[in-house]
Amino acid sequence: MSFKSLFIIINIFLIQLFQITFIHSIPLIEQKVAPLNEQEIVATLLPEKNIDFFNGKKTPLFEKDIVPFYCQDGSSAECCPFLARKFALEHHSRVATIVLVNRSRYRIELISASLESGRHAEAYSSVTSRFLGGVKGFALYYMNDDTFTSFVISWSVPTIGSPIYEIHGPYLTEKYIITLESDYDNTVFRVIVTQKIYPVKPPAPPASYWIFLTMIPPLLIIPCFCCLFKS
Repeated sequence: MSFKSLFIIINIFLIQLFQITFIHSIPLIEQKVAPLNEQEIVATLLPEKNIDFFNGKKTPLFEKDIVPFYCQDGSSAECCPFLARKFALEHHSRVATIVLVNRSRYRIELISASLESGRHAEAYSSVTSRFLGGVKGFALYYMNDDTFTSFVISWSVPTIGSPIYEIHGPYLTEKYIITLESDYDNTVFRVIVTQKIYPVKPPAPPASYWIFLTMIPPLLIIPCFCCLFKS
């Protein structure tokens, strides 16, 4: 075999490999996500059964294609996890979806986010563009409370193995109840931040109350002394 023929065969092989590797690189359309207000705007997250949000009918998971392939404004909490999972199932790629539920009664804002790897981010979803490769990233938030509490949600989904989700924040658990949940074969990680409700302390008694209590012992002792002297 001549060198020219070998060169042509190698180029054909590389082109085929390139097509196989990058044929699944269709991105999700990016969605701007507004800050989470004091109200719980992410109440309905993932129902038990898939719901076709365009016609309101319950259907088996991904039985129908969702066209067009995007999330409408204000509905990313419901449809983006489905779209990310649908994309991953179709192209045998890895996926991670982070859902943050705000029940803290304070405003929570996203400061910065980074996807160290992963094809694209859609709200809190990240999907790889191919079978090989994992998903890794983090999102940093701060809360508009009296101490400006901050926390980080991180995720790492290896090519082979179970996903790892973590949340870190100084003094976060001292002021809030953090509930962690997972759905759909651990591809969706839900973080619920709930404000702790402490029992209401009764009001302190007035100063006159304590003065009255300190006067009771002398008032009881004086009659006793009088009785002793008379006897």
